[in-house]
Amino acid sequence: MSNKKALLLFVDGFGLGKEEKWKYNPIETGNLPVMQNLLKSRNMIPADATLGVSGIPQSASGQTAILTGINAPKATGKHLNGFPNKKLREIIQEENIFSKLRNRGLKVTNANAYNKKFISNLLNNSVGNEEMSVSTVATLSAGLSLYTEEDLKRGKSVYQDLTGRIMIEKWKAKVPLRTPGEAGEILGNIVNSYDFTFFEYFQTDLAGHRKDFDIAYRVLEDLDQFIGTLLESLSLDNTLFVLVSDHGNIEDLSTADHTMNMVPVIALGNGSDAFRKRIRNIQSVTPGIEQYFSEE
Repeated sequence: MSNKKALLLFVDGFGLGKEEKWKYNPIETGNLPVMQNLLKSRNMIPADATLGVSGIPQSASGQTAILTGINAPKATGKHLNGFPNKKLREIIQEENIFSKLRNRGLKVTNANAYNKKFISNLLNNSVGNEEMSVSTVATLSAGLSLYTEEDLKRGKSVYQDLTGRIMIEKWKAKVPLRTPGEAGEILGNIVNSYDFTFFEYFQTDLAGHRKDFDIAYRVLEDLDQFIGTLLESLSLDNTLFVLVSDHGNIEDLSTADHTMNMVPVIALGNGSDAFRKRIRNIQSVTPGIEQYFSEE
């Protein structure tokens, strides 16, 4: 068995801003040395998020395309926001990357922690299909367990806001308040224990919808510190690091809506040169990771 590893870091609502709108772009104007360097490097490939379907790219269809390699907007005839509908859930259940890699005998995980209420409602069958995100549907369809607050306490998972502050303040969870850097180190340790790891950060999309520069700078600075420590924690000699987004948003705070902008696909580490050559759009990510694990 190969010792190859891969991390797919999904950052929601993170597009490539247009030069003429630089003053509305907190990615460009913020203190974000790690991301700014990555976005200007040869490791970044601009990727189309529209997938040939008219209209503004949206979350459910974009994330389905990323995690399955299927043109989800084309399959449903439109870009679909929010949680996946029945058609998208069927695509996710049949084609998700977690199942594809597990069927090859690889050790796979979704490193996101879930709050106690969601887990309880799921066990009690009180969470409807319409209330589950693309990544949650994919995780459960692959037969993977969801990480809990207990895993978060033990440093075995990371919450979607990186620090756990929302888990503490909103869900009253008794979990540690961590720095973004500490969260990056924890995710790095998780990556080292699995063949394929997925992690999702969506505070960027929420900040973009709010059109608030202060909030945008805060969530981007958290992300920048997180990625910086994460990359230091990874063994890139045998690990492929991939960052991708589903659509633009936070890069243009002149609007509260998603944008038509291209999104970054950033690839570093083992096999990254070959991976970047395969990228045409966000649909290319899952096939690229599959191919990475197929090559000696």
